[in-house]
Amino acid sequence: EDPTISDIEAYKNEALDKLERMAATIRDDKKATDIKCTVVTGSFLSSIQGIITEHNIGMVTIGSKGATNVLEKMAGTNTVKLVEGIEVPILMVPKNSDYSKISDFVYASDYSKHDIGSLEKIMDILKPFDPKVTFLHLTNSENMGMREKYGEFNKRIQSSFDTKIDFKLKNYTSNIALAIDEYMLENKINLLGIYMEQRNLIERLFHKSVTLQLTYMLDFPLLIIKKPKQ
Repeated sequence: EDPTISDIEAYKNEALDKLERMAATIRDDKKATDIKCTVVTGSFLSSIQGIITEHNIGMVTIGSKGATNVLEKMAGTNTVKLVEGIEVPILMVPKNSDYSKISDFVYASDYSKHDIGSLEKIMDILKPFDPKVTFLHLTNSENMGMREKYGEFNKRIQSSFDTKIDFKLKNYTSNIALAIDEYMLENKINLLGIYMEQRNLIERLFHKSVTLQLTYMLDFPLLIIKKPKQ
């Protein structure tokens, strides 16, 4: 039996009441006061896009299921629809992650021309937390010429920011995401950032061949900076 208008309104009111109670808890615990709650109906992606436009939202946060084999079917989930469909930065928070102040942040880079712009957005988002920032590049090359190239790139990055950036080069064999995970765990980092070309994150990372890698990656919050659509 299809829901009636009164059923839908009752559901929206119940959901809004839950949101308001959650907001009250956050206001009390985290001293955040400017929290607005809203409930909308319609398709997941278009509803969020409407909210972003209406309220000029600068970042969207979404929960993820974390380290489970659900990633094999993730291309059809709301999380991936969101990642593919909006242009503002996205913070993905695993279901079982513990809250902690952002004291250390890692930006995983492939030395893209977009890295400076991505870091500018990230620095603006993280400014209230003043975290230690690490610029991490993973390579399977021992070529010294490439290492010199990395050094020159690092200098250009650092010259663009007042904040001190720690540059790290980590070797890996075949498993990039596992190498990132190892670095995050070894150094007790609580937030990872990446730059995403349109659709490339899904095409490259959510492929079945790296499902295990993403399982590790999604053990901690992931901040995605999107390339604007042309």
